[in-house]
Amino acid sequence: MSTEEREPTLYELLEVSPNDSFVTIRESYRRLVKQFHPSNRETGSVEKFRKLTDAYCTLTDRDRRAEYNKTIS
Repeated sequence: MSTEEREPTLYELLEVSPNDSFVTIRESYRRLVKQFHPSNRETGSVEKFRKLTDAYCTLTDRDRRAEYNKTIS
């Protein structure tokens, strides 16, 4: 087993499951971006905010989500 940590899935980043609805994903995204908004000036908040936004854009677009799901199955 590798000592390196794997990258979290987009679902893990947004703290949702692959079966969750678009509404649930949106609610989780909104909650998380408030916490990691760049104006908070926490270390790494800009990068985390960007990753959350990218994950949200992918998982709320039906076609992109379907393609992404193929890569993680």
